[in-house]
Amino acid sequence: MRREGLPTQSPLKPEPSDPSFLQRSPFNSRCSKTNQRAGRLMRRDLLHRKAMDHMSPRLRAFLSEPMGEKDVAWVDGISRELAINLVTKGFNKAYILLGQFLLMHKNEAEFQRWIICCCGASECEARQSTACLKEWCACFL
Repeated sequence: MRREGLPTQSPLKPEPSDPSFLQRSPFNSRCSKTNQRAGRLMRRDLLHRKAMDHMSPRLRAFLSEPMGEKDVAWVDGISRELAINLVTKGFNKAYILLGQFLLMHKNEAEFQRWIICCCGASECEARQSTACLKEWCACFL
């Protein structure tokens, strides 16, 4: 039942031919750019989550917060024996080991050679610890 005199279209919905409607449209360029940016951020966040799924729990714990005063044993790939060797050489904190990595200009091969030769790390430990420090730098620097 329709009453006489009432508009056929709701006053809350503007006419598509109205220019103000086009400015408020969800498809205008500013909104679509914002939506595209949000979509990229969500995709990057999903990729980051997938990458975090494949990380070891120890690496995930190390990357979950800033360096602070963490012991060198927190670094992924550092075994108990290697941690003892590092502490005897003066590398008792993770930030000191990170400093050594940065002094070598984040050169992975050079850092791996150093930690193998000077500290007695295995090749696997050297690779893991280098990857851990590199990933921390990517997250926090």
